[in-house]
Amino acid sequence: MKIGWGIVGGIVLVVGYFLYKRHKSHKEFEKFARENPNWQRDLENMTQCAPEDMPVDLSGNGWVDLGLPSGLLWDSCNLGASAPEENGCYYAWGDPQPMDETGIADDRFFASSVSEVKLTKYCNKSEKGLDGFSDKLEVLEPCDDAATADLAGARIPTIDNWIELISNTTGEFTTLGGVRGYRFTAANGNSIFLPAAGHPVPDSVYEHARRMSEENVSQNMIDGFAAGIKSAGLTEGQFKEGMEQIMENMRKTSEDIVKDMEKSMPSSCSMGFYWSSTLFMDDPMNAWSFTFDTEELTAKPAGYGRAFGFSIRAVRPVQR
Repeated sequence: MKIGWGIVGGIVLVVGYFLYKRHKSHKEFEKFARENPNWQRDLENMTQCAPEDMPVDLSGNGWVDLGLPSGLLWDSCNLGASAPEENGCYYAWGDPQPMDETGIADDRFFASSVSEVKLTKYCNKSEKGLDGFSDKLEVLEPCDDAATADLAGARIPTIDNWIELISNTTGEFTTLGGVRGYRFTAANGNSIFLPAAGHPVPDSVYEHARRMSEENVSQNMIDGFAAGIKSAGLTEGQFKEGMEQIMENMRKTSEDIVKDMEKSMPSSCSMGFYWSSTLFMDDPMNAWSFTFDTEELTAKPAGYGRAFGFSIRAVRPVQR
């Protein structure tokens, strides 16, 4: 029996998704917390309030004044939404155009080959850039900012803007119009609500993960490898026994991936992913975001792959 290369491709895609999404999440958050100790004040005092439809106090045309030191106003809705509880559109980092319903991003600023993906803009490390390319851009330029493209005078908040928001408001998990999410409330009584909009997962990626979590697919792969490969110094039985253990581990991992994908999907209404405009300098394949989980009651800045489709909440200066 010959190995199914389509299945192998599925493994690469699924495992790549799993690793890409979780890239350095714990280490980067620990580093971030050390460098920004004040931001944790809000989370230490964070409460989960009872589900209720709290009014959103707006300022001007949907812009909310939270009394922040910078004077920034935050939009009351996600980009592409018409109400605070609506998900709105999803955007890859650095792409002004929203994703379509498949959740697959265009190859903007990515140069892909069979073996690797390289960057053509927003890349501070030459080994990540196409043909050794690098630049000094750390924040999205206006031409690559979806909020600027859609709203006059607006932009995507930097990670520092997110930290300012966290540090100068009270955060709580709640619901609005039956939608779970996270609310920031300022000392002046104004607030903004971020729905748990999740992020779209391409059907092809989800299907590969689901198939890999099934016992029969794993067994087929074991049989294919055992029949197709003769390893020096190992009998077919020894090789197959080792492969069974490897495949069992992969099957369990793929089950976790499926659960993670399903929890992240917009239909689950349990997680929120919001872009900042700031590049993740430790690995320019990623950018900073603000994320939260209404089931595990966690909220924090995190670096995620730029190709993911996340929500955007715009900011703009006070118009005097």
